[in-house]
Amino acid sequence: GYLPLKMVYGFEPIPAELTPDEAKHIIGAQGQIWTEYMKTPNSVEYMLLPRLFALSEIDWSSKEQRNWDSFRNRLDDNIQRMVVMGLNYSQGNAKVDITATAGKDGKYLILNMEAERPNMIVHYNLDGNPVTPGSEVALKPVKVKKSSKLYSAAFVDGQMKDKMISRIVEPHLAAYTEAMFSRNDKPDLKPVSMPGLVDGFCGTADSDQPTWNSIQGKDDQITIDLKQIVSPKEISIHCMSVKDKDIVMPTTVEFQVSQDNKEYTSVKTLKNDSSDEFNTTIVKPFSTDVQSLKARYVRVIIKAESKTARDPRLLVDEVVVK
Repeated sequence: GYLPLKMVYGFEPIPAELTPDEAKHIIGAQGQIWTEYMKTPNSVEYMLLPRLFALSEIDWSSKEQRNWDSFRNRLDDNIQRMVVMGLNYSQGNAKVDITATAGKDGKYLILNMEAERPNMIVHYNLDGNPVTPGSEVALKPVKVKKSSKLYSAAFVDGQMKDKMISRIVEPHLAAYTEAMFSRNDKPDLKPVSMPGLVDGFCGTADSDQPTWNSIQGKDDQITIDLKQIVSPKEISIHCMSVKDKDIVMPTTVEFQVSQDNKEYTSVKTLKNDSSDEFNTTIVKPFSTDVQSLKARYVRVIIKAESKTARDPRLLVDEVVVK
């Protein structure tokens, strides 16, 4: 699977649910590498390095001593050592890592954009135009106050090192609150947290995959806890169908609100009126205005059918609450 270096460095070998007495029995971590598709030692080295440096530092350092920026700045020295040793290492992931935090009452988002290697320069545009070496440089966090089409990419010596990141940055009331996903058609399954449904990023047909959240089921439910009572004016979500991958569009999307997470008021149920007969990929917004209602909780009920699968597969992006 997708395992960039930052994700390896962020691994915590001691589970949070352990007591201090239990945690002292964790004496280290290990990193498996499955070689059934790696036919040569060179291939194994490429998949292992420099991930091994990140895993080693996790093992050798307490959680309080670890610092991604420090590790990232020391990476080039370790790469030079591998060059001298003649090792076949990966030169790193050149995709821009984008994270965000929400401002007060969802009025803005603070974007952080960085590349894995310190020698890469991250350029970005928020005006919907593709990024170039002349675009703004992400030297510090960027405040975004309105819905904006973001393009970003990492450059070395004026050359783009990977394809552009593309997504909609959307400040809103639900950004960085709490989203839980459950299946009404399988009530025995426990609800799961899905922070990607409230991370401030909306998808388009050309967006990078992390913008879209994969869900499954004929009767799905998303519940957002806004952490405060608000008077929402609009609720929306985008869905994407991909015909050749059997990812379907919902048949209906219902929006509900509640103040206590017990009694919900239905705001509106929308039917999917688009046809996928001639299209490979469709992105469709489902949106409703909200009139004279107060809410702490927002619920989205998504129903779907598939002609080919018992459990329909869907892609959804962000539950946006304005």
